[in-house]
Amino acid sequence: MAAGKTFTDKTSAADKSIGFDYQYYYFLDCLLNLKTGESVGLEVLDDVHLKVNADLQLLFQLKHTTSVTASGNPVNLTSLDDDLWKTMSNWSKVITDSADGRSKKESQIQFIKKTEFHLVSNKSWSAENKFLARVIEYCKDTCSFFEIRNEVQSLKMQTKNLSIKTHIEDVLSLDDAVMSSFFLKLRFQLNENEITEKIRRSISEKFIDDSEIENVFARLDSNIREDNFYDTKSGRPICINYDQFMARYRKIFTTSRSVKLSYFSYKPVMPSDILNQRFVSQLLHIGDVDKNDLEIIADYTVQKLRLARNLNEWHQSGQLVSDEIERFHDEVCARWKVLYRAKFRRARMPSEPLDAALELLDVLRNNRFK
Repeated sequence: MAAGKTFTDKTSAADKSIGFDYQYYYFLDCLLNLKTGESVGLEVLDDVHLKVNADLQLLFQLKHTTSVTASGNPVNLTSLDDDLWKTMSNWSKVITDSADGRSKKESQIQFIKKTEFHLVSNKSWSAENKFLARVIEYCKDTCSFFEIRNEVQSLKMQTKNLSIKTHIEDVLSLDDAVMSSFFLKLRFQLNENEITEKIRRSISEKFIDDSEIENVFARLDSNIREDNFYDTKSGRPICINYDQFMARYRKIFTTSRSVKLSYFSYKPVMPSDILNQRFVSQLLHIGDVDKNDLEIIADYTVQKLRLARNLNEWHQSGQLVSDEIERFHDEVCARWKVLYRAKFRRARMPSEPLDAALELLDVLRNNRFK
């Protein structure tokens, strides 16, 4: 016979902790998917809420379980699941909250019109959950309000759990018109077991390279948790809109997109006549190299060919885009023009232009371009 849970097991912080983390990570994924004009909150209007605009808000209740079936999957959300009816009860109380100006039926219906109610859980769908089946049918207009209401009343009669019975009574206490509108706005997101993987996908969709996803995740997680801590400590609600999110955390994304380029060190095919290259002719003309300096000329040729090949590889692999390569070439030309003007404007004697050219070349070789 299996032993029951000890008091310590029942009061363990582990289950509560993972529940808070589940809630927080859902909030983080919502943050990553914010659009202009939207805002998301953590434990303000609900576990998580999303304000889309003045006419639409989404309330999210997050329920995580560590209980699993024999196959290792999270247990099903049943018709008489305490998580289900506690959530339904909470929303019923929000809808009828007189302190928020919703003591009358009209204001309650108006509130429901601009609100969606999302129950998010890692628990699994169950074909035996008749209430969820009825909600889906009702939203598809394939069953009547009275059929779904009767299902709720039947569940109240079935349960012997006083807590669940009380939660169901809270729902049944709603005016029929209010309850009808409420059921139409219910949404169930079950089997949400890989919330951190959703976050990684959301980060990837911000054009972050696969090699940088873990780094971005870790930095976002750390910074947002710290900011949330100080907001809570200061009595400020944790609510962030799109502009605030971009202002606070954009740097994490831009830094990760600016990763060091991968250098391809390959052995290029050398031209048959390395002296018959335009840049070599120019170096010979100003006396930087001699025709006998074949080793030096070969080294310069390798560097030139590698640069051209790497720029092409970076472009093809998406590490650079065309305008970045154009800016690189433009920067080199712009620096050359400035240095040329500085070195040559006082060159008057026959030997001075060559000296100026060599000085200019030395300066350019010591410059870093990016």
